[in-house]
Amino acid sequence: MRYVIVVLFKYKELTAEEEKKAREEWERLKKEFPKDVRLVCVADHLWYGI
Repeated sequence: MRYVIVVLFKYKELTAEEEKKAREEWERLKKEFPKDVRLVCVADHLWYGI
């Protein structure tokens, strides 16, 4: 069994338009993962308030 950890860092405040684009891109990317790849956790809430 293999685990891959992807951490995305927030380097700057996003405008509403940038946030929408990033969210749409993330949703698209998740759909492109091979069927045998399973996301164990999406911890986007951990970055709120930073």
